[in-house]
Amino acid sequence: RRIGVTIMDEKALQLLASTVSTTTADARQMLEFVRRSIDICRSSLDAATLDSTAPVTMPIINIKHALLARKALAQTSHKDQIQKLPDSLKSMLCVITVLHHEMKSRELPIRDVLRACNVAMDATRASMASDEELRAGIHQLVDAGLLQKRKLSWRLVTQEAGGEVNDFALDVLEDVGRVTEQVLLKSGLYNGIVDRVCAHLGLSG
Repeated sequence: RRIGVTIMDEKALQLLASTVSTTTADARQMLEFVRRSIDICRSSLDAATLDSTAPVTMPIINIKHALLARKALAQTSHKDQIQKLPDSLKSMLCVITVLHHEMKSRELPIRDVLRACNVAMDATRASMASDEELRAGIHQLVDAGLLQKRKLSWRLVTQEAGGEVNDFALDVLEDVGRVTEQVLLKSGLYNGIVDRVCAHLGLSG
């Protein structure tokens, strides 16, 4: 009975389309976002509204529903991604997540990440030990959308003699940090690695 009626706000559609275009560019993901938005909207409506035959005069699925759908699906996607990572990258992600938490609002320079990851790789006796290999692993996590890379402030780049101008800082997305804690950091293996890194660096963990 509502054919021809726009039930989804245009801004909500634009938000979801933008998310898809910058991640998978897969139309199926867009449809899944819309489906989840509809489900979230329906769950917030009472029975009388759902059964009403009154004409719809405005979109009932708004940007709030789209944001909730995006958040729910992003967490599911990140969980799948993290579970499929090789052990070395899982270890690195755990270490970077904890470092990011410890640094709070401060920048997390790549040189500090490399130092911590070297300790982690030593703890696991992994073959990925050189800075080049660790940087490649970090770039894999960035390319997978699990980490974000940004420029360091000039203060940090020039703070130490020999600081690299092409150095960068890392951010852990909030959802990724949460999923990493739920999926990996509850494991004794990865917790042990993080504890060793924190002890080596003098962090609380």
